[in-house]
Amino acid sequence: MPTLSVALATYNGERYIAAQLDSIGRQTAAPNELIVADDGSTDGTMRLVHDFAENASFPVRILKNQTRLGYRTNFMQAAAACSSDLIAFCDQDDIWAPDKLAIIRKAFDDPAVLLAYHNATLIDDGGAVLGPTFRQRASKTFAPLSIYPWLIIPGMALAMRRSLLRFNPLHTGSIDPYAPHEPMPHDQWFPFWASVLGDIVYIPDSLVQYRQHGANESGWPAHYVAYAVDHIRNAEHYIAGNAIGTINRLDLLQRCGDLLREDERARIDLAVQYYRAHRTENEQRLAIYRSKTLGRRIQALVSLARNGAYTGTQSAAWGFDALLLDAFIGIPFKRLGRTR
Repeated sequence: MPTLSVALATYNGERYIAAQLDSIGRQTAAPNELIVADDGSTDGTMRLVHDFAENASFPVRILKNQTRLGYRTNFMQAAAACSSDLIAFCDQDDIWAPDKLAIIRKAFDDPAVLLAYHNATLIDDGGAVLGPTFRQRASKTFAPLSIYPWLIIPGMALAMRRSLLRFNPLHTGSIDPYAPHEPMPHDQWFPFWASVLGDIVYIPDSLVQYRQHGANESGWPAHYVAYAVDHIRNAEHYIAGNAIGTINRLDLLQRCGDLLREDERARIDLAVQYYRAHRTENEQRLAIYRSKTLGRRIQALVSLARNGAYTGTQSAAWGFDALLLDAFIGIPFKRLGRTR
């Protein structure tokens, strides 16, 4: 059975962290180690972590930053410190189901699987249930380059093989497409590499109570209507983000040669072709929102539709709702909200 480390990043999490630590301690399949990377907490977070470490049935290693790194770098630091075959990421304010690690571990019985993620139950500040994170009820295995490249997988729901850490030397050159002055967070970075080089498994079981309390570094929309309105108002912002992300991923793929095994090079070549095609489609889609003339906007939409960019079989297809968005918002209005 592969060993498993839990990578927990903390910062002033005193209010909720005791419940999270308790849920880790109650796992039916205990982790082989817990790595806690604290980003300079000034409250009682570290006291609670040390109290837990004294009585834990598994090793707890604590890293304390002398200067704040921010949650992105802090999580990457926590992952890099893990020594097990598998790494499961952990937020400081959630509650894990007792069988979370036991269930997610089984996904890695298949050596082709590089990353697995599961469903979660959204809860509010007081623990009231808001709904599921994902609505898909069936398990699914995604072959390389078959998962939607911009699918958001919350970090607290994913586990991965430690072998993906070898790409970390390139991380400082990554770009979060929705925060272009920042590198990718761990829950974009590792799914990207996993999607190129191996299989990704989705587990429909809700294995975490995922707390939304207004101070999350990265939260999840609890109400679909508000989420949909935001994406309608700020369509150009998100499309431009995908364009930035596509170019950045192409650059990373073209610079990773020294980090590859020989049997992985063909998959990297396929990924380069995939993202080159996606870059062209993104540029055309942006033209719907940025072209000055109505004719050019219509021409871009028609070209994309004919080529299957919206409803084709490729994983990067945007879907029928995106077609409606571009046709009824992009063409007549060009833009409503944020832009770049």
